[in-house]
Order: sequence, then C-alpha cells, then structure tokens
Amino acid sequence: MKTWIVAMIMVMGLTASAQHRGGKDGKRMAPEDRVTMQVTKMTKALDLTEKQQGELKQLLTEKNKEHEAIIAKRKAFKEGGEKPSREEREAIKARMTEERKAVNEKIRKILTPEQFEKFEKIKEQRQERMKNRKQKRN
Repeated sequence: MKTWIVAMIMVMGLTASAQHRGGKDGKRMAPEDRVTMQVTKMTKALDLTEKQQGELKQLLTEKNKEHEAIIAKRKAFKEGGEKPSREEREAIKARMTEERKAVNEKIRKILTPEQFEKFEKIKEQRQERMKNRKQKRN
C-alpha cells in the first residue's frame, strides 16, 4: 500500500515538472502566428469586420516588429553585462507609455465606440487577472 502511494506521488511530481511554458518545444510563437492569434481572438470577442481585421493585423504586425527589436536590445544589454542607468530606464519606461497610448489611439480609430468600450473592459479584466496571479505568487 505504501509503495502505491509513493509511486502515485512520484508520477504526479513528474507530471507537474514535465509541464513547461511557451509553445511547442518551449519556444516562443512566431510573430506572424502571434498576430494571427490576436486578431482571431479580437474578431471573436468584438465581432470585427474584414476591414477592421486587416487594419488591426497591420497595426499588430508593426507593433510586434518593434517589440522584437526591444527584446533584442535588452538581450544585448544582458549579454554585455551592463545595466541601463536610472535615467535610461525612466526614459525607456516613458517611451513605452507613449507608444502604448499611441497604439491605443490607433485601435480607437479602427474600432467602433461600442467595440472599443468592450475592448477596454476585456483589457481591464486581463490586467486584474494578472495582478491576482502576481499576488498569489508572492
């Protein structure tokens, strides 16, 4: 009986440790696939038209290219062993906030007022879930 219990605990432990984050093989999703998935989710949630889908796809593709460049720059900093100064970090943070506002305004122009309101509500719910997860981890 004890051996069965020990065996079950080991199997459960192995199963939990075998789970990993990310897509297939633990790699990140390709930018094009990520954009397609985002547009598909937004289409289902907001009932987008073909024109809106095309405009959002273009906007998100542009945004993802910029994001990939930022990630590459951050990796270069890490590999170099350097850390940005406080002023550089604050400048990066301010730039990101401005970019986020600009993207939000572009999305506002693409969506109808009702769709944008629903989009904002979904975004707030997602932020709340992330905040709760962070609190649970700490």
